[in-house]
Amino acid sequence: MSSYNSEIMKALKKNGWKFKRRGAGHDIYTNGVDDLTIPRGTKMYSRSYKIILKQVKGDLKPYSRSNYLTRYSRP
Repeated sequence: MSSYNSEIMKALKKNGWKFKRRGAGHDIYTNGVDDLTIPRGTKMYSRSYKIILKQVKGDLKPYSRSNYLTRYSRP
């Protein structure tokens, strides 16, 4: 596990996210409202790391199809 992953796991625990399920190459965490996908493995890009940390801390809403459609749909 990379240092990025260990820092994300600490932030998840600190901010009240709970483990939901394990996928093929990722884990899913939930805070009761939103789900967050965390990639597993040895390589994580710094951009992904920064975005995930923002989502964990609540500065950025996790991606969902309904959020995307609301934000980018035409009037």
